[in-house]
Amino acid sequence: MAVAILEIGSIVSASAPSSAVFIVGRAIAGCGSSGILNGVFNVSVSLLDLARYALIPDFSCVSAISHTVPLRWRPICNSTVGGLECIAMIVAPVIGGALTIYVTWRWCFWLNLPVGGFTMIVIILLFKNAENQQGTDEPFLTKIKQINIVSLLIFTGSVVYLLLALQWGGTTCRWSSGRVIAPLVVAAVSFGGFIALEMPRKDDATIPRSVMLNRTAGLCLVYAFCSSAAFNIVDYFLPIWFQAVKGATAAESGQMLLPSIVGLSVAAISLGFIVSTIGYYTPLMLLGSIMMAIGFGFLTGFTPRTTSSAWIGWQVMFSIGIGLAFPQPWSATQTALDAKDIPVGMTAVGFSISIGAAISISVSHNIFTNLLRQALSSVPGLEVDNAIEQGATGFLKNVPVSEKGHIIDIYNSAVTRAFWAGVAAACVGLVAALCMKWNSVKGARQIDTGEE
Repeated sequence: MAVAILEIGSIVSASAPSSAVFIVGRAIAGCGSSGILNGVFNVSVSLLDLARYALIPDFSCVSAISHTVPLRWRPICNSTVGGLECIAMIVAPVIGGALTIYVTWRWCFWLNLPVGGFTMIVIILLFKNAENQQGTDEPFLTKIKQINIVSLLIFTGSVVYLLLALQWGGTTCRWSSGRVIAPLVVAAVSFGGFIALEMPRKDDATIPRSVMLNRTAGLCLVYAFCSSAAFNIVDYFLPIWFQAVKGATAAESGQMLLPSIVGLSVAAISLGFIVSTIGYYTPLMLLGSIMMAIGFGFLTGFTPRTTSSAWIGWQVMFSIGIGLAFPQPWSATQTALDAKDIPVGMTAVGFSISIGAAISISVSHNIFTNLLRQALSSVPGLEVDNAIEQGATGFLKNVPVSEKGHIIDIYNSAVTRAFWAGVAAACVGLVAALCMKWNSVKGARQIDTGEE
């Protein structure tokens, strides 16, 4: 069903006659994409079926996987899917950019149809419900009625208002402006209302109390948020640095990201087998956060004169770190929670990854734009708003040769300052990993309630 919803959203987006229809299509596709991602990790897999399903591509960064494996072998499945998702997030913009330049942007959505259609056919033919799958015999409508729609709408509203405030603050409006303060206040009040509505529901809440009080599961949400934030900052700003500072084209910047794909691939392939062998995921979570923080630290020191060996080397280090970190919350959550709570825990991790991406891009882009606007305003005769609107590559084409070096330095400074947000995210993730229990995927699931 999730794939079908994604396909419907893609059709609406691809054929949209107006921006309003396009936004509706993207919203529908987003719902389908979320369902696919959570379904992948909520449904366990067998090693035989993994070989079948790991090759099923999907532009929402997931593969369709089915059936049951022992807890010990799940890290292999989780790291495979997590690694594929990260790689797809790097490759997809390159493919989308090529389609936009050489064909039309609508093909970015039409391309989902054959891919999703093939995926649905394979799932229909090969998917079988696990014999030991736990569930209830309640009708579908009864399960729908158990969802607290009011709480979800309030929470969604709080997230939207928070993102609006982060997007506007310091760019289109001052932070002291009512246009920024009002969304922040509404977001805080809405989130408080969500908590007030959910607390009395206890284990029937959107995120049950048994999940929230589980120390490892709660810290996994923080870790997932931070690893997603760090990855998306690099994924967003490194191509800008290549194009604005190094003068690369969109296609060339995609090629310059190949070291990230190599690092992610090596880490993703190795991660699952290492965790399944040693039994503990925490050491690699710590190592991943440390490598991300170090890699990010060197990214903040990039200059227009940074050599290719330097940006390749530090890109590989960071990508190995994210490859070790990104899939880990899935394995840790499955190890720490009771079986009945795993679906909710997986959904919460998926949400943390999504919200981490959204907030990190808003915050880092705000830092980038503010610094860029402030620095460009010192250039005589330059229309700052026009320069920012054109983007780095479009604007630099019209800059006089005598000013180009100075403008490139400005862009370099703005991008590297934005990287500091990633350093902070990696460090917070490291603290979260340090506070986790060392549960083993080899033994029986260890349920922790946060109490020592």
